[in-house]
Amino acid sequence: MADINASIHFLLLIFLSSTFLHLETVKLGSCNGVLNASCTEIERKALVNFKQGLTDPSDRLSSWVGLDCCRWSGVVCSSRPPRVIKLKLRNQYARIRTPTMKLRMTMEQLMHLAAR
Repeated sequence: MADINASIHFLLLIFLSSTFLHLETVKLGSCNGVLNASCTEIERKALVNFKQGLTDPSDRLSSWVGLDCCRWSGVVCSSRPPRVIKLKLRNQYARIRTPTMKLRMTMEQLMHLAAR
């Protein structure tokens, strides 16, 4: 009887361990994938469209590639949910071809530009 209990405990331990490892693997795998990008596609397109209106001689905006625009230089995001809330761009790093007023745009206004 003791052997059966030990076997059941051992199998239960293996099952729980494998389930835990599977969940951790799925969680880690999705962090860097398309399924878990930290900003929306609309925000990303709006920012790329906005970048096209800038002159960037120092190449400061070279980080503006990939799916996670919250990792882009000068882009500030909230943590939950991950949304773009601010752009920190200084004229000393990027000359603006469009009026400076556009830097103060909200994301909704930038998204409207991206839809054009």
